[in-house]
Amino acid sequence: MFTYLIINLLTVLGPLIFSFESRVRYVQKWRYLFPALLLSAVVFIVWDHWFTKWGVWGFNPAYTLGLDFFSLPLEEIIFFFAIPFACVFIYEVVGYFDKESVFQPLVKPATLLLGSLFLIVAAANPGKIYTSITFFAAAVFLYWHFYRLQGRYLARFYLMFLFSLIPFFIVNGVLTNGLPWIDPGPVVWYNNAQNLGLRVMGIPVEDFVYSFLMLLTVVTFYEFLKIKAGRQSAPAASQGAS
Repeated sequence: MFTYLIINLLTVLGPLIFSFESRVRYVQKWRYLFPALLLSAVVFIVWDHWFTKWGVWGFNPAYTLGLDFFSLPLEEIIFFFAIPFACVFIYEVVGYFDKESVFQPLVKPATLLLGSLFLIVAAANPGKIYTSITFFAAAVFLYWHFYRLQGRYLARFYLMFLFSLIPFFIVNGVLTNGLPWIDPGPVVWYNNAQNLGLRVMGIPVEDFVYSFLMLLTVVTFYEFLKIKAGRQSAPAASQGAS
């Protein structure tokens, strides 16, 4: 079965079709998106490689094409492009409809609460690789983002992340639980000695934080590239006017 590949393809199908929609105009932002996806993918593929080597998780070859790169199935590498592609589309849709940033008053308390919670969980579980590394990395990056970038676009990101949980439960649910009515075998298995052993609908709680960190990384690169392009175009526009 090509379960993992099908999941990736279905994930990008909707956002790809609506990329040409006239209001959000997602296709016009691909020149910033694809470099951001590549930068983020490099980080998380390296992470994924080592976690696979250490036995934190693994992949069921019955549900992949059997093509491995960097000790990872091809589908796992595609995952780091497909999921962020779809979620940044959600991010852009949120930006279009939430121009007032309704979450902005909650950014500071939410960030401090999340960062503190991540640090506490990481410190309390030093022997669990998936838990300690993921929660600690998420806390550090979130705090850096808040204090270095002054929480810029975090309100929009938080709202996007909440909406992304809907497809997250579907995608990760199939990856971790399989399709019980067809084949109960999981696509991805986890070593519970390296995580908290707490699951929501079969999904390890660490996956939620891992997804949070991955998406925030992609959005940060994406916004950086957009801002950089804006700064470069401003002097050119000024010279043209003069």
